[in-house]
Order: sequence, then structure tokens, then C-alpha cells
Amino acid sequence: MRTFITSIPLQIKGKLYSVVYEPIGFEMEGRRRTAFPIIPIIEQEMGKSIDGKDEVIVLKLENPAVEDNYKRFLEELAELGISKEQVKTIAVPMEQTTDNGIRMILDILENVSDDSDVYACVTFGTKVMSTLETFALIFLEKLKVNCKVQGMYYGEIRWRDGSDPEEGLLYDLTLNLRLNRIVDRIQSLEMADAEQFFRDILEG
Repeated sequence: MRTFITSIPLQIKGKLYSVVYEPIGFEMEGRRRTAFPIIPIIEQEMGKSIDGKDEVIVLKLENPAVEDNYKRFLEELAELGISKEQVKTIAVPMEQTTDNGIRMILDILENVSDDSDVYACVTFGTKVMSTLETFALIFLEKLKVNCKVQGMYYGEIRWRDGSDPEEGLLYDLTLNLRLNRIVDRIQSLEMADAEQFFRDILEG
């Protein structure tokens, strides 16, 4: 099955812009105008095959603006044929304490099923949330059964001349995430100069 993970933005009403994202570092068929960078990823993956078991996991800060934006997100999902019943929500407190961060990571682990291909967007939420989400993606592959992170993405809006934005860039960060696997393998080999070996791999 496929699992898509994203946070809902904090932007107040009228400040959450829909743009067309240009992919950087990967190919993406079609160009959909959207307020949520995960939407074109979902659209592309659903275009490859239909899977009624697809799930969307949403990280929601406890904030009124987030609730409004969540409704808009559900509307965009509906346009892709994904129902509200396929969406799982994880409530995230505004207080970014260590305990709350650990709870968020555990909630992500709990809600992602084994045998999942995971696609995640780390654009929205706070910087702390994006960092914790990245850690959760690393842990998923280590702790779940047959779970693989197939994509991690970040969307950037392009601002021009103070006018409302029309376009954005969508970065594929998956390779950076997979460097963790390489480092784990190098560490297991107990090499004399592990750092240089790592550099040789990346620069070779």
C-alpha cells in the first residue's frame, strides 16, 4: 500500500496560495495548481496504479488556521478521488516540548502500516515538526516491516515583485534521506577511515 504524510500549513485565511510546482531533481507528469505540495505527488503515484488501500496521514497543529486549511486540503484530495475516510489525522500540540515531539514520532510510527511505500512532504508545520517528521521517516524503515520511504519532498514558493505567487519549486530530498542507509552500512563495516570512504562514495 501507499502512505502519504504531510503537515497542514499555519497560514491564515487568504495567505495560503495555490501555485504550480516545478519538480527539481525528479520527473513529474502534469502540473496541477495546488496549495499543498504533496498533492501532485499523490496525483502522480495514483496515476501509476489504483490502490484502494492508499492512506494519507495528516499532522495537524492545534490551531484555528490549521483547521481551515485542513478543510481545503480535504477538498483537493476529493478532486483526486481520495475520501475523508482514507485520511488519518495526528494532533500536534502548539507547545513544542520534547515529550510532545516524541509523541508525534510515535504517532507517525503507529499510523503507518507495515508493507507500505511512504511519500512524505516536510514543507509545512513548524521547523521542529519538519525535523521530527524527517527523523520519523528514518525510523520507519528501521522499525516497520517491509516499509520503505520512496519519496521525501519540500515545496518552495517563488515570490516575484511583491505580487501573489504563481509558481513554486518542488525539491526531491529522497537521496539525502537515503544517505542514512549508506552511513549505517559503513558503520557496520568498522572501517579505519569511514568518513573518507563516505566522501569517496559521494564525490566519486
